[in-house]
Amino acid sequence: MQLISAKMKRPELPKAMISRPNLETKLKKLGDYPLTFVEGISGTGKSLVVSKVVSQSFPNTVWLSLDATCNHVYVFWKYVMQMSNIESLNAVETLGMDALETALNTFINILNEGEARVFVFDDMHYINDATILSMVDSMIANLLPHIHIVWITQPHGQFTYTKYLMKHKMLLIRDEDLRLTHEESLDYLQNVLEYTGDASLTIANFAEGWVGGLHLGVAATIWEQRLDDNLIDTYLEREIFNACTQDEQRFMVETSILTYFNQPLIDAYQPGSDLKALLASFTKRHIMVQYVGSDVRYHHMWQDFLRRKFQSLPDHEAIRRRIVAIYTDQGDAYEAIEHLFELKDYVAIMARVVTLAQSATTFAFLGRVPIMAIVDNFEFAYQKLFYHYANMEFSACTEIFRVISTTENLDPQFQAFKGLEILIEPANVGYQHDTVETPRASELTQALVGVRNAAMHYYRDRFHDALMVLQAIDVSTVESENPYLRFYVLNITAQVYEELGYLKQALNASKRLQDYIRTMAMLDFIRVSHTISEIGILLKQYRLGDVEVALESIGARYLIDFTNMQTAYQYNYVEYLYLRGNIEVAYREFENVVQHGLKDGLLAYSSILKHPIIHQQLSLTLRNQFKDSYAKADFHTLNSQLVYVRLLLMEQKRDIAIELVDRILVHARRERIHLKVVEASLIKASIVNDARIQIALYKEALYYAHQDCIMEPFMEDRQATLSIIQTHGNHLLTDVSQAELHFHQQICAHLNVNQEQLTEREVEVLKALAQGKTNREIAERLFISLATVKTHLINLYRKLEVSSRVQAVQKGVALGIIKLESIS
Repeated sequence: MQLISAKMKRPELPKAMISRPNLETKLKKLGDYPLTFVEGISGTGKSLVVSKVVSQSFPNTVWLSLDATCNHVYVFWKYVMQMSNIESLNAVETLGMDALETALNTFINILNEGEARVFVFDDMHYINDATILSMVDSMIANLLPHIHIVWITQPHGQFTYTKYLMKHKMLLIRDEDLRLTHEESLDYLQNVLEYTGDASLTIANFAEGWVGGLHLGVAATIWEQRLDDNLIDTYLEREIFNACTQDEQRFMVETSILTYFNQPLIDAYQPGSDLKALLASFTKRHIMVQYVGSDVRYHHMWQDFLRRKFQSLPDHEAIRRRIVAIYTDQGDAYEAIEHLFELKDYVAIMARVVTLAQSATTFAFLGRVPIMAIVDNFEFAYQKLFYHYANMEFSACTEIFRVISTTENLDPQFQAFKGLEILIEPANVGYQHDTVETPRASELTQALVGVRNAAMHYYRDRFHDALMVLQAIDVSTVESENPYLRFYVLNITAQVYEELGYLKQALNASKRLQDYIRTMAMLDFIRVSHTISEIGILLKQYRLGDVEVALESIGARYLIDFTNMQTAYQYNYVEYLYLRGNIEVAYREFENVVQHGLKDGLLAYSSILKHPIIHQQLSLTLRNQFKDSYAKADFHTLNSQLVYVRLLLMEQKRDIAIELVDRILVHARRERIHLKVVEASLIKASIVNDARIQIALYKEALYYAHQDCIMEPFMEDRQATLSIIQTHGNHLLTDVSQAELHFHQQICAHLNVNQEQLTEREVEVLKALAQGKTNREIAERLFISLATVKTHLINLYRKLEVSSRVQAVQKGVALGIIKLESIS
């Protein structure tokens, strides 16, 4: 972000300054207060007297002179942190309010741990953004006593300081403190303005302690009228402006629109103008100019007067466009764009903004362009959408979608907006939307469109196509322009791997994303979104303890702050409760989800229906509603097809269900979608009558599930899984690998297969059998008689339904009662 360095410099003190002992003594007490509030009308000399006091008594002072361009939260805080010279705080460049809040907290901590410092905010009346004022208020409240804020403002400022005043935590300097005494006025006239005329007393009486009035009085030729707010413009016009030459008038009016000016800028803007001579003339005439290093600016009161005259110039737009061209030639793109905003030339603004690296300032530009204007520039519109989304300004996103959908004859690239409504409401998936290409767009916009295309592949179950798109996005080349791009890429990558059943890779992507979020100090809602996505992976691995911790980490606050995430959170919570075995509680939560968010999106959230179907809880109304949606849909995801299979079984339509599940298996095997192979295999195994097919399907599920620990499908319908294991026992384990056998034993452990049937002593006997021990060796090891060993063996054979030692060991391993290490 390009900052104007002059804004971060303390105003230079003039060679001649009068002493204002009462005011200066009072200001020197600012070190006793967190906040010093200097409030006075324009022309009271408040900035100069504060500058004098801090330069003499508070050497560790930083200064920020504000103007209207700083009235944006990103721009304001970028200046604040830059003026503090805390370069580690790069998070302010990260798009999003919470990133700024995180940066502010870090900023406060650094200040609190550092040395005493004074922050002066000059012309704070330009800041009326409620978010900025709230964050400044929070900053003041949390700073330690060695950090002091000085706030210089005109009376119409928006900051409310009453609470600080009531708590005696604020030094208040008001207009009456800033007015000169009669003696000070005379001193100012003689020693600062070097006025030696006979009208000193008249001018002093005329000004009534107002520094600006003294300047006006000296510059004017008459003093008969009493000066008040309504007469200021009249006096400025008649007594100062009209006294200047036409060239001087033209120069002042045309340069009034510049934030600052200097000789190089004037050389380009008004060739032939002798800035040094002009400034000397202005000083002689007591025209109010201020010097900041090599830059010059007009006093705000005088500048406002000149700008009103500028707007009345017949060629004021042409002059502004000349300024835009000059700033562009000098490489100051940001100042050029500011003048384009004055011209309301949004087409030119958008064309320029999309060529800039994104920063705090460009983020502000994205927000300032009206939504109705974005239909003229696809790239700007696309980046503006993600700007509002990252700021959780979802109503603005909705308005963008509305404007684009109702505007005719758009650039064909606007097709890239189709389907993105899912950012706001997951139920609005729109499976009919396909991928688009934007070859004329910048690398950043093409990357964002790539993310969109990957999402469209994802929602159409084209998972490997989604991965190809994501892997083709070179995040590193455009990451500095949009730090959230890596989040989008990693987040969708994790979700794709999850749906494929490649859970180790999903967790790896999730871990990389978590590390990146921590590094970039990203938004709370981004962190919550990541946590919710990770819960989905943990559920599929049946890591319920980790799921519980993750659910608690989100907490109720985020559900209030991010209402659009409530459905996703509740979706995971319902699954967690069902897998925990809290069936009734789970169904009540399921009803809440349906009532508040799923009525119009059953297909999008179809997987959540499988649990109440398995437990015979799903109402006839919801069953019919899902079937109607399913019948009308042009595309069915594998998740919705699997739910439809369960509904068919619920309605005793077994043959149709088997036909559909076979089609699912063919597709899932061909496309290497392991999760769906596991789910479909177990569903089919539970309904076919052929023992050979049941065993083959279970072993297939074991094969695809064991490497990534896809445990959830085995636990969803526990009774069905338990029935298969108890029915076929060790026949399920012929020709399986050691890893598959170990995973099977984990399944048995989760299902508590036969754990209650065998006593502790019987398990010990079974382990000894597995190690090849004789009856006598077992008796010696366990310190029991041979007769007792035989009794235990009889009970083991009966409970395990076997007739030999070998069969007992095989059945024990198959049921997970003993582990492989028991045999070695």
